[in-house]
Amino acid sequence: MKQTAAAFAILLAGCTTLPDTDVAAEGSFVAIGEAVRNGDAVLTPLRVGEDSRCPSGVQCVWQGRITLLVEVERSGEDRQAWVTLGQGTLVGEHPMGDNYAFTLEEVRPTKTAEADIAPAEYLFRFGT
Repeated sequence: MKQTAAAFAILLAGCTTLPDTDVAAEGSFVAIGEAVRNGDAVLTPLRVGEDSRCPSGVQCVWQGRITLLVEVERSGEDRQAWVTLGQGTLVGEHPMGDNYAFTLEEVRPTKTAEADIAPAEYLFRFGT
């Protein structure tokens, strides 16, 4: 009986949920491939689709935009969504269902005319 109880205790210890230490705190800047908490979801930037922002020090007719593919983990489901800087994105298509909205609020570094930005150099901050 004691052996059974000890074996059961060892099995239960293996089921312990550890805190998710690889997820940055809400409001943090994260790079491509790094996860960040945002409300009740975890967002992970996957890749930049377009970066046509007007470079600093250049006069542009159009301010340009940056789009980003993001993995959204929420309520046990993973989805991908494209988000544009400064525009809200809705994940889910249920009229009265469990939808989730988020915004890409800031992107670093600022684009310059002198050099392209390597994917590893980008940092992103999200909001709800």
